[in-house]
Amino acid sequence: MSGSNRANVNIKVDRPIGLSEIPDVKTDWQTEHTIRALVVDERSLALSFLAELKSRHFGDYRKIMKVAKLVACQPRVRNENQVRPGKKYRETYEMKGGHARLFFFYGPQEEVVCTHGFLKSKASRKEQSLEFAKCDTFRNLFYEGMGKGLSR
Repeated sequence: MSGSNRANVNIKVDRPIGLSEIPDVKTDWQTEHTIRALVVDERSLALSFLAELKSRHFGDYRKIMKVAKLVACQPRVRNENQVRPGKKYRETYEMKGGHARLFFFYGPQEEVVCTHGFLKSKASRKEQSLEFAKCDTFRNLFYEGMGKGLSR
């Protein structure tokens, strides 16, 4: 078959995926779930977000850490002022702390996998929906990686 008659084939590149501990999340909090940050291609958007939040918006950082503690020690946090599920992406959630939002999903082995975060500056449903979609994309990538021997 000549090169011009070949079907267009997308080659999927394997991406290294793993989980990392989050600084300031205490071991004794984690009675129900372990809280981890998703690492893709040796980078973690969640860890970068939290580090910047801690240095520039410490009050919101403290609030996010309080919610993280609740998430770690309860089966599910039902208070939507602290944790809110996605409307379209039902398996994704956001931790709320002031203007800060930290997105996550529940993993198969009692882990909470944090994907990324952002500072919400205005009430925008479109912006929120895009962030939940981003979390869902990371969730799918995580589960694909599990089938390929996810590194822990």
